[in-house]
Amino acid sequence: MTLTDTAPAGTLRKLPTKRRPIVDDLAADFLSVAVKSGDRSLQLGQSSLGAVCLRSGAFHECIADKAGMDALEADCLKRKIDTPRLSFPERAGESFAQQDLDLAVIGGGTGFALLAANWRDISQRLKLGGVLLLSHCSPGAVARLADTLYTDPAWAFQDMIGGEIAVYRKVRMSVDDGPAEHIDPDAPAVASEPGETAPGLLAGVLRTLFGSRPLARRS
Repeated sequence: MTLTDTAPAGTLRKLPTKRRPIVDDLAADFLSVAVKSGDRSLQLGQSSLGAVCLRSGAFHECIADKAGMDALEADCLKRKIDTPRLSFPERAGESFAQQDLDLAVIGGGTGFALLAANWRDISQRLKLGGVLLLSHCSPGAVARLADTLYTDPAWAFQDMIGGEIAVYRKVRMSVDDGPAEHIDPDAPAVASEPGETAPGLLAGVLRTLFGSRPLARRS
């Protein structure tokens, strides 16, 4: 009898390993260019991109709960990535080194409390021209931050990776590096004028592509 790896029509075959979302590969390709050996990176909340930064030779800080820290260490172990350059400060402003950052990642699902406690330090430490990645930024605090940065002249929207990760660059030094302070977690996402698209990452992308005027900044 001939051995075959095909399955009869109408049946399901379980794959031996779960495939990673394509956005992970796209983000890894982006970081392989953006992050150089010796760079300093930071992640806030849980994100698999921290392992990619370490693999590229960055000194990486992870600010997350125990589950987020354990997930990053497990991801590094799985990918056989050494972790001597990995540190776990309690807050972005309490980093042992306090050096400027080349890249920062805000993980998907990061809550308002964690973001508000760390955003000012992250934005101040990020170098001019530094990269900020906002992961899974459709709902919650990360979406509010994406909208706020879109209308902030200190930040430039650069790209969208896989429809899930927004890429911003810091283009100006700003006295007020704390737009997260103006984000009301209880306020609904409303348009500045009747008939306009409600704020959100999709609205920001549409404004970028089609050049319509930006929404007014919230006070």
